[in-house]
Amino acid sequence: MYDGMCSMVQLPYHYPKTMRKYGIKCKMFSPIKPVLSSHQNNRDHRKILVVDNTKFDQTAFSVAGRLRDVDIVVTDVKPSEKWLKLFEEEGVECRYPESVR
Repeated sequence: MYDGMCSMVQLPYHYPKTMRKYGIKCKMFSPIKPVLSSHQNNRDHRKILVVDNTKFDQTAFSVAGRLRDVDIVVTDVKPSEKWLKLFEEEGVECRYPESVR
């Protein structure tokens, strides 16, 4: 997923085509509308971490950021109670298939 507004200046023109060439599916959100619109000014700056269940309880050799700086974690299965408690303590919303209505 990539930002349609920022992709104008930060990504190469053929970015989606290049990603497909390498077998990576990508989708643009908030695409640019050629007509001037106030919609483009209503941007959301939430930080969303998308992670599959195999990454929980693993050690990483690099750090991408702090959990408390993430607004939403999206994962493919319900995390363990330990992780759900940590997300709650850090004020992070957790979404997984059973939680989406």
